[in-house]
Amino acid sequence: MTKIWISLKEGVADAKQAGRWPFYALLICLAALAIRFPGEWDSDTVDQHAQVLSGIYRDWHPPVFAAFWRLVNSVWNGLTGMRVTGSGVLYIVHAAMLWGGLALMLRAAKPFLRSFVGLPRWKLALFSGVLLFFGLFEMVPITRFIFKDTAMMAGYVLALGLMLNFPKSVPGKALVCPVCLLLLFYGTAVRHNALFALIPMLALLLLRIRPGLSPRLLASGVLAIWAALLFGINQVNYGVLKAEKQYPLQEIIFTDFWKLNYKTGTFDLPPLPAGRSWDPLTEDVFFRFYNKKPVYIQMSFAFINEYYAGQGAPVLHHDFSEDPRAFDELRSAWMDKIIRQFGAYLGIHKKIFVDLLREYSFMGFTGALYFAAGLLLVATGFALLIRKKGNEPAPYLVALSGLLYVLPYAAAVPDIQRRYLFWFFFAVAFGLSWALVSLLRVNAGGVLPKIQTGV
Repeated sequence: MTKIWISLKEGVADAKQAGRWPFYALLICLAALAIRFPGEWDSDTVDQHAQVLSGIYRDWHPPVFAAFWRLVNSVWNGLTGMRVTGSGVLYIVHAAMLWGGLALMLRAAKPFLRSFVGLPRWKLALFSGVLLFFGLFEMVPITRFIFKDTAMMAGYVLALGLMLNFPKSVPGKALVCPVCLLLLFYGTAVRHNALFALIPMLALLLLRIRPGLSPRLLASGVLAIWAALLFGINQVNYGVLKAEKQYPLQEIIFTDFWKLNYKTGTFDLPPLPAGRSWDPLTEDVFFRFYNKKPVYIQMSFAFINEYYAGQGAPVLHHDFSEDPRAFDELRSAWMDKIIRQFGAYLGIHKKIFVDLLREYSFMGFTGALYFAAGLLLVATGFALLIRKKGNEPAPYLVALSGLLYVLPYAAAVPDIQRRYLFWFFFAVAFGLSWALVSLLRVNAGGVLPKIQTGV
């Protein structure tokens, strides 16, 4: 053991070692993915799997996710003649997308990896160890879930990897650009709160296509493509897939109603479809048994439902498909209640958002620290832009995408779960890592090369 340590400490990394070791870490992580095959399910996965089998889609969960799952299974069945109905093929496809994107990022970082040439091997071993920890303890757990959150990560990470290796030739750009747009389309379609996270990624793509684009043209192009993609998602969901509207926003609306009622001591009953009522729920039972701590509405009503067991406990999710006007009334009543009790509303959602960021960590640091660091990084990027210093927007735009992904949770979040933070954690960590490499390069007197993008 002593001889190995001395060898690592005194040995000098050559070019092959510097280029290969990080990829060895990636291969170990890929092997670890086999342990989780064919992926872990939850109740949402079961619901979407039923849509995969039936081909009948509903919009409580993203229809595009179930449609893509059905598509990859159909392609596999057609090519192999083996009938697969489960999640194995989807698990492999998402893993290939996610880890392919990470491999492309390592490829773009080769100039940085070559800076280890001539340095003691233990430094390269330490760097590779950090990558291995990152892969095994952060990215492998993300890959194992058959969730829309994993699908979103897979699409965005692969798109980012392609953008960091964007071709310089016109034919190459014409080939890669549509692929990036398709990946961003998929990632956004499976996560509704990714609507604004998409904007910085589109800006990065346009700057890869045409570096030095003026701010006005960049903003115009981004907004045009953003609107087109959102319109396309809506058309695919309801025009192509014919998804049944189930009004999933009701989960947020009902949660706000009951939390505001409890906090303000009021008992406003949310409107329901015709023929429905909140019976037998009464005001005294609500204030005795409502659990204000959980965000997820079913958990908040658990004690109430237990009290009413066998008496027709309140149903918290309702079918508005036959009475869409009732949902419009519900939404109007919700907005009116928020306006009337705006201070309480802000207090409730501030606490939920802070709890979400404090509850979970990534690489040993809490979400609150990532949020603060992301804000600082984005502010630095804007300052450099104003002063016309620095010509690589990737770390700042990706970090901004992460912030815009998580910020909608400050207004609406159905529950507090770590999977809601996947892209936020990764995007901010990506920007911070790039900034750290740049800082090391400056402090080393320019010895460390910049990360080069493009091929």
